[in-house]
Amino acid sequence: MSLTSSTRLASAQRSVLRFQPLMSSDNRVLASRQTSSGDVMFALGLSNVRQRAELGWGTDESQDPKGCVLRQLRLDRNVDPAILATRACVSVKQLFALEKGLPQPFPSETLRRQAGRKVARILGADWDAL
Repeated sequence: MSLTSSTRLASAQRSVLRFQPLMSSDNRVLASRQTSSGDVMFALGLSNVRQRAELGWGTDESQDPKGCVLRQLRLDRNVDPAILATRACVSVKQLFALEKGLPQPFPSETLRRQAGRKVARILGADWDAL
């Protein structure tokens, strides 16, 4: 990993916390500032690329009718699951759980449904009509 990559990685990890210290040359914290939402999206995207590398492209069959439609739409459009998950503000693991009809890793059914609606909207479908 190059110095630039490791620097971006460290920056992305701080961005997830929405806090980035401003350091002096002797590594003392001078102040702090709020990071932008673009930094947070970069961190989510980086995490999703890593998850996709670990989990694959999510082509497993599912018994869930809505999940099957979402997966088929994603595959038909040849959409990278990491990009789709990042645009929907979910993790790749959550995207694959939606496609398989699994309740985990969502804390509640309401959040699962909201994530399903976002993913379906990005793919040009209506979650409630599926």
